[in-house]
Amino acid sequence: MKKFLYFILFINIVFSQVRIGEFQSISSFVNIQDIALSKDAILYVSNSGFIEYKNKEQSFNIISIDQGLAFNELNKIYADFNGNYWIGSNKGIQVWSANEKKLKEKFDLDIEQVSGFIDYNNLIYASAKLNGEWGLIEFKYIDDKIYYRDFYSRSDISNISNITVFNDDIYILSSKRILSGNPFNEHISYWENPMPDLSDDIIDFSSDENNLFVLTNSAIHQLFRDKSIEVFINNNSNLGSIKRISILDNNLYAISDSSIFRISKNELTSLYQDSSLNFADIESDKDNLWLATDYGLGQFRDGAYENLLFNQPFISSPDIVEISDRSQLILANSKGVSLSGWVNYSTQTLPKDISIDFMLSNIKLDFGEKISKSIFHNNTLFVSLINSQSAGILSFEISNNRLNLIKRYFSHDSQNSILSQYVINDMAIDNQDNLWATSSGKQDYPLSVFNDIQSRHFAFDSPQSSIITGGGSIAIDNYNRVWIASLNDMLMYHYSGNVMDPQNENWISQSIVPGLNRSPITIGVSKNNILWILTEYGLIYKELRASNSEPVARTGPITSNGNITPYFSNIPFDENSIIRFDPRGNIWVTSKSNGIFVLDINREYWPNIDGINSSNSKLISNEVMDIKFSADKGLAYIATKLGVSKFKIPFASEIKQTNQIDFFPSPYRIPSQYPLTIDGVPEKSSIQIMTLNGTIVATIEANQINGYQAFWNGLDDNGNFVGSGIYLILIISQKHKTSIMKKLAVIRN
Repeated sequence: MKKFLYFILFINIVFSQVRIGEFQSISSFVNIQDIALSKDAILYVSNSGFIEYKNKEQSFNIISIDQGLAFNELNKIYADFNGNYWIGSNKGIQVWSANEKKLKEKFDLDIEQVSGFIDYNNLIYASAKLNGEWGLIEFKYIDDKIYYRDFYSRSDISNISNITVFNDDIYILSSKRILSGNPFNEHISYWENPMPDLSDDIIDFSSDENNLFVLTNSAIHQLFRDKSIEVFINNNSNLGSIKRISILDNNLYAISDSSIFRISKNELTSLYQDSSLNFADIESDKDNLWLATDYGLGQFRDGAYENLLFNQPFISSPDIVEISDRSQLILANSKGVSLSGWVNYSTQTLPKDISIDFMLSNIKLDFGEKISKSIFHNNTLFVSLINSQSAGILSFEISNNRLNLIKRYFSHDSQNSILSQYVINDMAIDNQDNLWATSSGKQDYPLSVFNDIQSRHFAFDSPQSSIITGGGSIAIDNYNRVWIASLNDMLMYHYSGNVMDPQNENWISQSIVPGLNRSPITIGVSKNNILWILTEYGLIYKELRASNSEPVARTGPITSNGNITPYFSNIPFDENSIIRFDPRGNIWVTSKSNGIFVLDINREYWPNIDGINSSNSKLISNEVMDIKFSADKGLAYIATKLGVSKFKIPFASEIKQTNQIDFFPSPYRIPSQYPLTIDGVPEKSSIQIMTLNGTIVATIEANQINGYQAFWNGLDDNGNFVGSGIYLILIISQKHKTSIMKKLAVIRN
């Protein structure tokens, strides 16, 4: 059942029909931050969204930006007395209606952090940090609407890590001590410590109707309703490792990083331990312990631990995204690889218990700290690695969802050296299928080239008139010349014959901006043979020509007064920024915290100067790691720290035939919030909508078509909705001298 539910979800996410401009997210919900219990579901939250898990049905319901959340990077979740879900993040607070299955409210309020929620006297309180100060945010229901009432701050506390209700008071854990009080009687500034004699730092607490249990590094103390205090347990070496506790029927349950414990009076029992798991939170009901882990939701019952992962990508924050020759999506980072389907491979030691529904196996390779780049070429995946013990570059064959290692590539003499870690910062494949790589790990030989059987390593002083800087970005131009970003200039290498033993070779050094000191961050060569260079001052270009002695014809952009003024000059680019080119040759540039910026082939900003970010689109994170494009489908796959955003763009490979035409939705019901989408339209086409007797009711001209998609809202040329019936859609491509006619059912409500 769990497999089936996720299979349907996967089809919806990856293969559903989308309109130009729409986003869909591909996220992992493996790493759980927090758990809460509602009346009929276990709720757990990851950075990308939250899950409703219904134990009886064993069903998972994902709620993320795709389903209507306003923002992500979530870390807290809570089910209130009305059955609504409160979700906290560093961006604000959202309230999700479980009954209506939609976002009920959102509050940003300049929130910086949220650490918990409680019900108290028919109000909701959130412990949070606003404008540099910690305190309690108060919310009130009025006629099923939620209103922000006030924020009660306290300037002498540096944090609030937990919040609960006990003995008719609110208790907060702040700066490793407890404060309690009644907000109806006194401001939080006057709350006092109910356990002033407790001198040890407090780690956590948990309460029920009659008790408050308080965890320190050396003991657990029990506070009763009459305010008397007893030591519940001490003198146990495991207490120092415990980080969370949960009370159930006068027993305490607790977690350390990798263990589950049951604690009764003066007795601590280990229930489960797995050094490959990391427990983040624990909640208990009358039958189960529920565990938040870095491998999904865990359930402990009747002495047995069960992992409850559904199939999904294992990689939650991909360094790279790649598309295979068979259109299979590939995500990877230092932890492993996820192949859409999903089939996952981990470089880490796997936990003892993994759900059979989650397709994960071990790959005995070290991917280092980071994957710096990927290339898919001739049905082979290449990944370059930072500080890997396995190799500088690994190549894989992907066949039948299996990842098969083909070859390891090493920087200069690494195979026989005492080096334990290999570093490849960038790589490129030239027109003769040679693999080029730059390395900052072997400073004497920062440049290498490989073919199937040989390798060659270039010394740092190979250019003679200049120096190859280790780890510089690398690109190949249309004349098969190698361009390398050096410290303050660009190096060009040209060879003839076999690169392993060339007949001739020469190096050329080019300044980035004549007369100015500029350091290149990353480079790329577009299909029209323009070298694009990103510096901290913005994006510039060099138009290239065939001459090997003077390869640059022009540097720009040049203003009317003759100065070079880079594109995107006010954007804070850094060493993580990259340049990518879409199927039509537009330039996409990433930033660490501001999203993506696009310059089209006419050197205009697209869609505008602000680019694409999480504020003006459904991009799931502004921290972008990689971008790859599906040329035939017009899709940009954007790898971010929160997963992948799939973005439908108007830039696909040119469509020359009309046999790819598709309508959705079909049948088309009007009036509708969304227009009919006519997908796969060839360039310079016009469209006529006709009745079965040939009467034209609506016309869409070529200049009204966005890329390869046209839209119709069900209105005729007079602005009236057409009636129900079968209509003919005639697409005529003037450019390619082809046409097609298809039928469409329209239902007028």
